Amino acid sequence: MNLSQKASDYPLSEFTGVDVAPIFPSDVMPPNVTFKQCDILEGLPYSDCSFYYIHIKDLFHHFPLKIIRDQLFPDLVRILKPGGWIEIQDRDPNMINAGPICKRLEDMLSLSFLNHGIHIKSHYDDMEKIFEQNNLIKYRLEKKTIPYADLDLAIQDYLSTYKAMRFALTEYSGATPEEYDEIVENASKELIEYNSEFSSSKYFGQKPMVYDI
Repeated sequence: MNLSQKASDYPLSEFTGVDVAPIFPSDVMPPNVTFKQCDILEGLPYSDCSFYYIHIKDLFHHFPLKIIRDQLFPDLVRILKPGGWIEIQDRDPNMINAGPICKRLEDMLSLSFLNHGIHIKSHYDDMEKIFEQNNLIKYRLEKKTIPYADLDLAIQDYLSTYKAMRFALTEYSGATPEEYDEIVENASKELIEYNSEFSSSKYFGQKPMVYDI
């Protein structure tokens, strides 16, 4: 979800962005957007039943499943209004038709996650169960496979993601920071050469009205 675009499309609605980093470009955002810098692991700074719709993108795979299940997800449901919806959007880190350099980066990423107690596959396998445990209804999953060649923004996102993880991943690669940068640049070229694709999943669930429980 592009927060700025959505806010422009629906000027009578209020939108709130949350991130641990001060990334909010306040000078270009519509007036119906606010931003809160906070660490969600310390709890979301909102009252119960504050929002009609909550969208989470490319976040959950950074946390161990136990934290998602026992801490983050219950807090999201807490601030969701009855009748409101949660949408979780995440990308499968294992691409389709990965070239050898891209596969090397995937292996480095997987090793980094494992060393922090994060098993990516279990996140996807257990998502429906997490929705059910939090009493959300009307669960549904939408999956889409997209060739990188069809979406230049996806290639830029791929580059920026791995560049942002430069420090963490060089620890497991045996490469110098300069060599790592070269690996990432060559991997981005493979996305076209091998017609690589990525899979994006969206998980939806609704918080029941009081009389639905």
